[in-house]
Amino acid sequence: MVRTTSGLPLRQRLLRAGAVQLLAPFCVLACGMAVFVYLSRALGPGAYGTYALAAAISQWLGLGVLAVGGGSTVPLVAGDAQGHRYAVTILRATLLMALLLAGVLLASAGWIGTLLRAPDLVVPLRLLAFDLPLAGLATTQTQILQGQGRFQAGAGLQVSSWLLRIGLAWVLVERGLGVAGACLALPLASLAQLVGGRCLSGIGLVRGAGIPLGQLLGRSRRRMAETLLMGIFSRIDLVALQAWGPSAQITGLFAAAKNLSYVPGMVFTSSGAVVLQALAAAHGRQDEGQASRLGRAYLLAVLQFCGLVLAVVPLMPAAVAAVLGPRYLQAGPVAAVLVGATAVHCLGHGGRLLLNSRGECGAMARSLAVLIPLFVLLGATLAQRLPPAWSALGIALATAAGSGLISLISLGRVAQLGRSGPAVLPDAGSLGRTALAAGLSALVAWSLSTHGLATGVAGIGASLLAVTLLYGALLAPQLRATAGLS
Repeated sequence: MVRTTSGLPLRQRLLRAGAVQLLAPFCVLACGMAVFVYLSRALGPGAYGTYALAAAISQWLGLGVLAVGGGSTVPLVAGDAQGHRYAVTILRATLLMALLLAGVLLASAGWIGTLLRAPDLVVPLRLLAFDLPLAGLATTQTQILQGQGRFQAGAGLQVSSWLLRIGLAWVLVERGLGVAGACLALPLASLAQLVGGRCLSGIGLVRGAGIPLGQLLGRSRRRMAETLLMGIFSRIDLVALQAWGPSAQITGLFAAAKNLSYVPGMVFTSSGAVVLQALAAAHGRQDEGQASRLGRAYLLAVLQFCGLVLAVVPLMPAAVAAVLGPRYLQAGPVAAVLVGATAVHCLGHGGRLLLNSRGECGAMARSLAVLIPLFVLLGATLAQRLPPAWSALGIALATAAGSGLISLISLGRVAQLGRSGPAVLPDAGSLGRTALAAGLSALVAWSLSTHGLATGVAGIGASLLAVTLLYGALLAPQLRATAGLS
């Protein structure tokens, strides 16, 4: 295993790695927003809905590819003496699973297009099938680098891949390839990321001894099920709207709103690999005291971040109008609900990360298997019963309800573990102060929006900055206390 800056104190190592991991998502966000804004404007709501739906289906299957490691690639590489051998086996299993799922997608693309009443979906799905093995291996190589503690190299790979994707998407769409060109950019960018990751990690598919596949699956099968189910939940809303909603136009509006809601989630998950690597290493050394302190600081930081996201929700309708233009005005309220759902989802994600680091992998699998069909039924009912213009908002509300319940169950599991050791959940005082700061900041955001001050890209940027500064000022003592816990 490669460990960098291991002689530094824990807080300094976390801050350095976290800064790298935070900078990379901001670069990726800028690239992703550029792709999102360009494609949504160049393709229009209808064609962009087709592209987003094809990408969602491909990402579902991609979760099946990445779930081979059970979502445990980082902790296995970081916290196990046989981390190198685990990495080799995960890469090989990822390739086999990816080839299998790519074949399934190629064969079933026509049937999926018929089922979802979207014949234009067939060609994009077949193009994205080639991305499954490339993206799966590229992402696994990036996770291996994170497990080795080489966060800067992993971040550089992600940013480079997105920059290449921007350029390829622009060239191919401008040449008249439309949705097909936008889809073709993905496997080409993934190939470049894979080659770079292989060169940097030093771990490949052919050379090197792995561990028996059964041993890997024995450690990760429950986590694999949880990863797959969470991935299904995160994208089932878009597919449900296409299947039961009124039109492709509404699906495109919902897809645009959902892409905006990914922004806070990407910022939040930027620190996940850093924290998971540190927690796994602490548990591997059996240093439970340090692991508990770090876990408590992490959950407090998650709570404070979620408060900030909820505070800016009133600005979302104006942000949609400013970024995407008048054709997407109907997506504004949907974006507000989905951004709120993302904030709640982040709380649950933080709880699952702590469970994963403690070896409680897949603790949510059974609950998710029961809840997901219920929320699909709720979303389908709302999409069919509400007026066509409100169907996307109904699906968004079902998503928010599902995120809230899943997060409650996840944090409940963390609380159960805390009974046998130091408590890691935030106390009532921290929760109350965060809720008060978020509420006051949201009130200011609503006032800025209703008085017409949050208009245009510049107005939205200034409003976001003002709300963020106010929220930070209201929570300044608690933020300093959180930083001191680690």
